[in-house]
Amino acid sequence: MTMKLYKFRPFEITKENYSDSFIPGERSGHRICCDDINLYSFGGYNFKDTDDSHNLYKEILCYNFITKRWKLINDDDISDDGMSDEDIPDELASSSMLIYGKTLVIFGGTSYPFGLRCSNTITLIKTDQPFRINELKTYNDEMNQPPQQYGMSIVCRNNYLYTLGGTQGFDYTADLFRLDLQNHKWELLAISRPEIDPIQPIGRYRHEIAIDSRYIYIFGGGTADQVFDLKELPVYDLLERKWNRVDTYPNADDEYPKARKCHSLVQHTVKDANGEEEIFVYIVGGNNQSGPLNDVWRFSLKTRQWFCFKKANLRTTLYFHDSAITSDGCMYIFGGITSSAQRTNNLYKMWVTIPKLSAIAWESILHYYPYIHKASKKFILEKGVPLHFANRVHPN
Repeated sequence: MTMKLYKFRPFEITKENYSDSFIPGERSGHRICCDDINLYSFGGYNFKDTDDSHNLYKEILCYNFITKRWKLINDDDISDDGMSDEDIPDELASSSMLIYGKTLVIFGGTSYPFGLRCSNTITLIKTDQPFRINELKTYNDEMNQPPQQYGMSIVCRNNYLYTLGGTQGFDYTADLFRLDLQNHKWELLAISRPEIDPIQPIGRYRHEIAIDSRYIYIFGGGTADQVFDLKELPVYDLLERKWNRVDTYPNADDEYPKARKCHSLVQHTVKDANGEEEIFVYIVGGNNQSGPLNDVWRFSLKTRQWFCFKKANLRTTLYFHDSAITSDGCMYIFGGITSSAQRTNNLYKMWVTIPKLSAIAWESILHYYPYIHKASKKFILEKGVPLHFANRVHPN
């Protein structure tokens, strides 16, 4: 049987085909992040209307981009890493997660019934095997510590972790806290009280945030009866330590993305020929009062202009999913609730930029040699594969 020719397809969404191994359950409300070797997924929820059951996934999953196989890290029957269910937080829905070096950082979340029990603890998972998990102990008074909530958003820059917003089920906040990752102390940066100062953001959950050298940008989100738009963005000025709002610019067709919550967001930095950096934000799907969405948008933090990938729509509307992006610019989208109101375990990928030629060549190697993970590192190097790609097959 002749193998299909490899074709690099930027700006298109393709579905990953899993190898015949462990397949994760359908879910929403989970969180994902990735490096250039693996994608990690934490928690999630599934409601089975056939038997009226509410299932929270007490799982940390790992998907390898080379083998295309999922692994359940905290299952001793599948993994010998020694991590058990008892080590995993119980607040498994609408938490927040990012990857910091070789460490997964998980913050907040709720169990079922949603809002009855929430968390403001930070769980750290070391990804250099064997996987190790522990709770980060923080040092501060109660006033400077974020409340126990879910649906907040986090971002990391310059050894600080920032968290904004969230809910306990009834009240919604937009207060901004940051954690010094060196001394483990929380600091309340800004309280949001829009009833006093209308320029401050309204409390919300299931929004997303992005960060550059000066500003934290808030994208969408909502409450039980509100959804916030993306035409004018609330921002926090880290230099002047105050709230502000910035106008954005439409795409070439004079369009803005629709208001939304429960969408996903990743940010990716690219350099031009002169070495100048530009940070782009990519938003996928979500939900609003008119119904769920299936679009993909790009936003430049430099020019503040929107661009819609009109040929890259998802096969279905999707919300309560999550996305992650590699350093080369390949975005992955996992899980969520589809147009048929069913949860999914599909994983999609999309190249949101044209990467270096070496990254495209590596993709073609993986296409033509899907079992390269069975070859030794010495053999791979002898065939001329650069060391940093060989290390993705056999990490040091």
